[in-house]
Amino acid sequence: MLLPNVATMIAVTAVAGEIDAESQPVVTPVAVDDTPRDFTPIDLNDPAFTRTPPPAVAEFSQATARAALDVDVSACRERGLPAGYGAASVTFEPTGTVSRVTLRQPMSEDAQTCVRDAFNVRIPAFRGSAVEVPTRYFAR
Repeated sequence: MLLPNVATMIAVTAVAGEIDAESQPVVTPVAVDDTPRDFTPIDLNDPAFTRTPPPAVAEFSQATARAALDVDVSACRERGLPAGYGAASVTFEPTGTVSRVTLRQPMSEDAQTCVRDAFNVRIPAFRGSAVEVPTRYFAR
């Protein structure tokens, strides 16, 4: 059984006199196709319905990585980081995340954790394999 469409219901209500014709606009019945449709299931493996591949990611950018690694580690002084310059190597995964921070000078474990946390940056994803970037930092 098909239910009447909204336009038919409004038209029938207006004809039945339930709507005051003087205060309400006149509703003209509209022909609506109530024919039942046959829906065919979609084959999601059909090439016409496959996902578009994500856009290609760019090559690794040394400049972008170096800019992201320009961090202030001065707050780590409170945790035992010696004042002055230090060196580190930061490894970026193709996802753009940092997977390893290798510090070049001895310091307390608490200071190491602080500096590693400071270098936990993110860059845009890139093609290829992990890239190690040497960097320097300065603690005031």
